[in-house]
Amino acid sequence: MLERPTYLPEAAEAANELNALYRILGDQVSKDPRCIYWFRRLIEADPASAVDAHVSMAVKMAVLPPPLACGLDGRPLFTFQQVAKALGVEVGGLCRKVVELPNGDAGSSVN
Repeated sequence: MLERPTYLPEAAEAANELNALYRILGDQVSKDPRCIYWFRRLIEADPASAVDAHVSMAVKMAVLPPPLACGLDGRPLFTFQQVAKALGVEVGGLCRKVVELPNGDAGSSVN
């Protein structure tokens, strides 16, 4: 089972569904359209408080492609284009979401 942070109540359902899909489908979870749907719901409901957990879960489930590099702190680094394509969203919308994060910081995970 994937390690989960404490989520806001609105995000708990999405996190539970993602974990259930992962338990059922294993490494094939990223091929299931429900996976992207629940990731989008999770990020929309709780974009700031669990960025590292969201990225870690997305990489483990192969929703995100392999990172381009790692930051000095060991966090994987992605371009906005990689993340937007993986989640099926527009780059501009993703950029706006990142700006809305506390201090406009995506935890150095998205560049």
